Parts: sequence; structure tokens; C-alpha cells
Amino acid sequence: MATSPTQLHQLSLLLGPDPSHFETLLSHLMSSSNDQRSAAEFLFNLCKQTHPDSLLLRLTQLLSSSSFPETRAMSAVLLRKHLTSATDDSFLYPKLTESTRSTIKISLLSSLQHETAKSVTRKINDTISELAAAVLPDGGWQELLPFMLQCVTAQNNHNLQESALLIFARLAQYIGEALIPHLATLHGVFLNCLNNSTSGEVRIAALNATINFIQCLTNNSDREKFQDLLPLMMRTLTGALNGNQEATAQEALELLIELAGGEPRFLRKQIVEVVGSMLQIAEAGSLEEGTRHLAIEFVITLAEARDRAPGMMRKLPQFVHRLFMVLMGMLLDIDDDPQWHAAETEDEDAGETSNYGFGQECLDRLAIALGGNTVVPVASEVFPAFFSAPEWQKPHAALITLAQIAEGCSKVMIKNLDQLFDIVQILKALSWEHFQKYYDAVMPYLKAILINANDKSNRMLRAKSMECISLVGMAVGKDKFRDDAKQVMDVLMSLQGSQMEADDPTTSYMLQILFNQVGHSVAGCKFLNITFNSLWRWSQHIETITLGDKRIGIRTSVLEEKATACNMLCCYADELKEGFFPWIDQLSDYIVPALVEALHKEPEVEICVNMLDSLTECIQVSGPLLDECQVRSIVEEIKRVITASSVRKQERAERIKAEDFDSEEGELLEEENELEEELFDRV
Repeated sequence: MATSPTQLHQLSLLLGPDPSHFETLLSHLMSSSNDQRSAAEFLFNLCKQTHPDSLLLRLTQLLSSSSFPETRAMSAVLLRKHLTSATDDSFLYPKLTESTRSTIKISLLSSLQHETAKSVTRKINDTISELAAAVLPDGGWQELLPFMLQCVTAQNNHNLQESALLIFARLAQYIGEALIPHLATLHGVFLNCLNNSTSGEVRIAALNATINFIQCLTNNSDREKFQDLLPLMMRTLTGALNGNQEATAQEALELLIELAGGEPRFLRKQIVEVVGSMLQIAEAGSLEEGTRHLAIEFVITLAEARDRAPGMMRKLPQFVHRLFMVLMGMLLDIDDDPQWHAAETEDEDAGETSNYGFGQECLDRLAIALGGNTVVPVASEVFPAFFSAPEWQKPHAALITLAQIAEGCSKVMIKNLDQLFDIVQILKALSWEHFQKYYDAVMPYLKAILINANDKSNRMLRAKSMECISLVGMAVGKDKFRDDAKQVMDVLMSLQGSQMEADDPTTSYMLQILFNQVGHSVAGCKFLNITFNSLWRWSQHIETITLGDKRIGIRTSVLEEKATACNMLCCYADELKEGFFPWIDQLSDYIVPALVEALHKEPEVEICVNMLDSLTECIQVSGPLLDECQVRSIVEEIKRVITASSVRKQERAERIKAEDFDSEEGELLEEENELEEELFDRV
């Protein structure tokens, strides 16, 4: 692009012998003034387009010579962007002369040696790491590794040691294969830093580098050469705790969790010592919650590593018992407020602490990871003392634990649930038989609450009255309930038409009432039309959440409402038969594409089986109405289902070869393969 005389003059100042002009430009790039920042960006881009070598050499010069830390930091950031960002027009490295490249590399290493500000050092580390990852595999920075090894052995300069180790850690992530020829040397370096360094920061950096390097090794015999470092790696953690440095300990735990998730087999030979240490930390009430939670996260992560180390944690039943007790102990950490009974609003999370929530989540994950045969015996041993305890927190903790482990232990627990079901049925039979004589006394009060409890503080009271009315109506039958049913339905319809808040419990209870009353109430055509439209809206309601890189627990009330609405639509169709015709148009073009899309996204085989059943029924009913595009989408999705199933079966065949494979893992695999056969039947 053409440059004006004024711009040429500005460029000559910026890239001339006096660096202060360029330093001012960098300060303007960080300015809060939009005009000042825009003008600086224009001039910077002009330098980039016309004099890339001079621009990056000037940045390099300021990185090593500016007296302002923020200027040095900005120089490092801009260098990293323009030396390594290969995705946009900022990438200048290919345009530089070989002389400029060499000068920049030498200057970066020199700046690393002499930088005193920690924040700037980290940015220089980033720049060196990313540039090295790009050029090192092709021999583009041969002096880097000797320099880093020299830095790591610089016993009198802990900052330099830490920087070199952090760069090794990043390079292991980026280009680990290129470092394998130096395996023996790196082993010695890591051992020396873990064992001898007096700096906690150096030991943490060495732990980081060691873990990243272990994970980049694809050969098992290469990994085994680092087994002797594991006690030293654990000592980094215990040493920090013994020195009351919990922030450092938490850094170490986060790194070890990464190892447990990425390469759990490395821990197998020393699993008893490692898990024992973690449980000691988890049990130590004197430590910070964050530290204890991370130790528990490590053990749970190991238990969840079924694909790489199946059965490894199940072989440690004494540790499962200890962990279970720790987690149930966390459920006791719930605040008791004597004023709860006078609260104006009902908050189901009231009193819950971070310990309580974390304990809930981990019990759920533990049960799913280890299965019922491991967890139920432990729960059975622990529960009696909790249920019989005088303080309310312990029976409460046992009930919450039972709810949390139910999914993972369902196949084992179902034997006992049959007895519970019988008891519930007996109680229901007694209610149905004897409630008639109480109806006239109770129903007016329930209707009064439903009608009058209409402010926000009484939402839960109103919702509970709905539930009671529904149960009473079913108990006495439609003949007795008929007159009141119409009045109750009028109230429900007025609520349907109003805008309720997302957390209003009325929504869930109203759905349940409508579900209970199908066939039990006087239902006119107008009522059916309003109800169908409401159910249709509910059935399509979608709640989106954003997940980070951590597993989080969500409450499932919205999903339950959606499922209830779908079930009720089925009930209405079943009850009304040909009378359901007016609403068919709304459903026909929605269901098949939605089923195919849901099948495509569904990770659970058992749910895929059910979806294929539903798809079969839909095709049987509406096959002649499907267009060519819909048929093709169904065929393509079924082909994908077959392929995905074959891949999963192959992965399971590989798990059988694992060293920790045991009989329980075999049972789980057999169940999973039976599900795959069921899936093929549905296909």
C-alpha cells in the first residue's frame, strides 16, 4: 500500500535509532483511549506490512532493554503472536531473513536469563515454547536444548531452573516425540530437580515436566524407566503439606490428577502407597477444603479410568471403604438453622455447603465408576450406624447417599426395591379404600390454598396443594371428584396462561396433575386444546448449559418436565384415539427428524435401543408419508449406528487384554456387549 510522506516520517522515527518512539507506541497500544489505541494499531500494522524484520527486531530490543515491565511483557506477547500464530496475517516468521530469526532466538534466550519480573518471565517462556514447538522438529533451533539443560543445572538460579522445566513441560505437550532421543538425560534432570532442589517452585515445575513427558511416551518400556521418580513426585506433594504450603500442594495435586486421568497405568505398581497418601489428605480435617477435594478428585479420577486401567481401584476394597466414609462425612457438613420453619420461601439448597455438594457429586461418580458389586457391600456396612444415629444429619446423609449411588448400583439394589414397592402399594390401597369419608372435610381447604396462595412466597405451598388435590381425586374416583375437578382445572388453566418464573415449582406439579388426571376428570374439548398446546410447548422446551473441562452436576427438573409432557401426549393420544386427529399435523413433520437427530447425538447404547424402537413404530405408522430426504437421513443414521457399535465392540475387546481386567469388569463388558446385540436386533 502507498504511504504518505507523513507516514514515512513516522515510520523512520519508530524504527530509527531512538527506541523511545516505539516504546511510546506500545504504551498507546495498551491505552484505554479508543482514538489513541486505534492510531497506534494503524502505525503498528504499517510497520508490519512494510518492515517486518525491523519491527520484530525492535520488539526484541525492548524486551531485553526497556525499564518498564509492562512494556517488556507487551513485547513478549507481540513477539509470540507474530512468530507463532500461523492462522492469520500476523504470522511474520516465514517473511523474516535468516539473520533476523537467529538474532531473535539468541535475544529470547538472553532475556530469559536476565529477566527479573515473574510475570514477564512467564510470557517469555510462552514465546520460546511455542516458537520451539514450530521449529525444533526441523532442526531450526539447535542451541535451545543445550541451553535449557544448562539452565536446569544452574543450582544458584531457581528462576532459570523453573523456566527451563516449564519449557520442557510445554514441549512435551507440543512435540514430545522430538524429545525421546534425550530420554536418559531428561530422566536425570527431573530426578535431580525433584530430589535436590530447595525451591518449591522448581519442584512443582519439575513435577509438571515429568508428568507431561510420561504422558507423551507411547512405549510402555520407556514409561517404566520413570517409575523410580514416582516416590519423589509424591514427595513434592507431601513436602509442601508438611511445610504448610497448601497452595503449592494444590498445584501438585492438580498435576497428579492430570496423570491419573491421562496415564493411570503408570501408577499401578505403586498404587497402594499413592492412593493411601491421597486418602490421608482427604481425611485430614485440618487441611483446606480445596486440598481435600483435590485429593478425592485424584482417587475418583483413577476409579473412572476404566478404559485404561479397568478394575485397578476395585482391587483396593479397604480404600473404597475409607473414601466412602470421607464422602458421607462431607454430607454431614450442612448448616442447621432453627428459623427454617419460619422461612418465607422454600430453598431446597438451603444450608448446603461446598463440602456437601462435592460429596454428593463424588458419591454418584464413584458408584458409576466401580459398580454395585463393589459399592453396595460398603454402603450396607456403613448405613446402619448412620440411620440409627440420634442427630438428624446422619440419617439425612444416608438417604442422600442412597439417592446418589442409585444409578451406579441399580442392578444390585433392585432386589431390595421390590420389597419397598410392595409396602408402597399396600399404603396406597389403604388410602383408596378409606379416604371417601374425609373427602368433604379436606377438599375445601385444599382448594382454598390453591386459589389464595398466589404470591411468590407461597409458591411451594400452592404446588403442594396441587399434588394433594391430584392424589385425593384419584383416591376417591372421578364420580366423587367430578364437581371439584372442573373448578380445579379452571384454576390450572388460568395458571397455564400466566407467565411463571423458570424456578417456579408449580410447573412440575401442574404437569404431574394433568398426567394423573387423564381419564379421571371431566375434560371438554376446550380444555384438551389448551392442555395439548401447553404440553407441546413443554415437550419442546430445551435448556442449554455450557460445560467447561470439568465434570459438573445439573438438576434434572427441566428434563423431567419435558419427559412428563411427552408421556402425557402419548396418554392423550391413547385415550382419545381418532379424536386426537386435530393435533396430528403439529406432530407428523417434527417427530421423525427429531428422533433421527437425537439418535445421532445419543452416547448411551440403551437409550439408542429405545430410540430405534420408537423410530420403527413411527415408520410403521407414517412410512408412506416420509419424503426421500427423510428416508435418506434415516438410512444414513442407521449406517452410523452400526459403525459406532462395531467400534465400541472392538474397543471392549482391547480392554480384555489390560493387566487389571477382572471378573467384575468382565461382567460389565458382557452386559455392554449384550446391549450391542440388542441394538443390532433393533437395526
